[in-house]
Amino acid sequence: MVLEPPDARGSRMTLKVVPASSSVAPIQIGRNLANANIVQGIARHLRIPVSDPTDLHVTLMWSRVPVDWTHKAFLPRIYPIIVDSQMMKLERFGDLAVLTFESKPLISRHKALVAAGARSDHKDFKPHITLGPWPAHAEPQNVPLKSPIVLSGEYRKPAKV
Repeated sequence: MVLEPPDARGSRMTLKVVPASSSVAPIQIGRNLANANIVQGIARHLRIPVSDPTDLHVTLMWSRVPVDWTHKAFLPRIYPIIVDSQMMKLERFGDLAVLTFESKPLISRHKALVAAGARSDHKDFKPHITLGPWPAHAEPQNVPLKSPIVLSGEYRKPAKV
């Protein structure tokens, strides 16, 4: 079974049966923003264009290394996570503008996925939300977070390799 993310309206999560022959495959695990309007407002204030406002999320793992999807570590956690950090940071990751933040639950979850055999392309995991391409006018800066961000339950899907 695969738990898929809510549709663009965020209305429903769906379960899809995956044949046993595909239970070992590359995996992407993430969480959508339940209240993406907060991040969209921050992006507007900073004049950072958001590439896809319907797809704001946090990626917990993008493993090109195949993993056993039936292993308990890779089963989706369905509870939401509240990011109540008082501060986010606008940072540049390569050519992308991202909002980074602290989250012990997300860091712990990432470590558990690595311990279970997943491998990320990035040495260090830093929770973030990708906004879009880095604009010429942008400067890295602290961004006050006036309202908590709610991350929905996890989704997982095959990682594109």
